[in-house]
Amino acid sequence: MTTQLRQACLSIASEIGPDVGEFTPAEEKHLLGEAAMLALAGTFLSGFFSGFAKAAGEKLGEKLGSALVEFISRKLHGERTLPPEEQSKSLEASASAAKQAVLAPEMVAAVAVVVEKALAAALAEQTEPDIAGRVAGRVQAEAVRILAPKLA
Repeated sequence: MTTQLRQACLSIASEIGPDVGEFTPAEEKHLLGEAAMLALAGTFLSGFFSGFAKAAGEKLGEKLGSALVEFISRKLHGERTLPPEEQSKSLEASASAAKQAVLAPEMVAAVAVVVEKALAAALAEQTEPDIAGRVAGRVQAEAVRILAPKLA
């Protein structure tokens, strides 16, 4: 994992912090070390990047709404079942796909807002909407810092 992605994951993990139990299945709540927090943060970031690439590919003109939420939700659930090294590879691949979307800065910002809302809705399937929104906001901020540093 690149240093930039690791720093983003650390920042997101910090945001998840006390609410990590909201995103963790009951049988895994005792496994909440740093590696687990980083993996969860990476999963959320990978979901955002994948959603960003999909939304950018759809040119944001079409109604993405629930389809984007479902796409991100499936991505999040699929990522959680992968071993750590596969999660890291998936994060790198999704970041690369998102970076390939050639968009003007204002479009990056617009797509990021749409994807943040979809990520928040997907996370709200597991936790309270205010927690989901706060975490999705941090994920979006870290993703934009990677995708368009001049906007951050």
